[in-house]
Amino acid sequence: MNKKSYSRYRKSRNWRTKRRTIMKRAGYKCRKCGRRATQVHHETYKRVGRERLSDLTAMCGGCHKRIHGKWQLPYRANGHFIDLLLLLAFYDIINLINSCN
Repeated sequence: MNKKSYSRYRKSRNWRTKRRTIMKRAGYKCRKCGRRATQVHHETYKRVGRERLSDLTAMCGGCHKRIHGKWQLPYRANGHFIDLLLLLAFYDIINLINSCN
């Protein structure tokens, strides 16, 4: 499933029903930290569109971002957000190179 169809799927009645079920099952609590859940995480993307309820987990936005490694900075490169971890790794490499000179 490409990004466009996934986005369309997430607006569907089918997804909204599954999302509501997962949130109610979790008592609207994040599985990781116990804060208020606001998102549903796919444990696997193998069955997107025909997920089993066991494929889905309620999460807060912070924990969901950490799982996907998507702490992003408001900087863009070629129209895409630069991932914070990638940016930090880049700076570490530059600092290592500079320290060797």
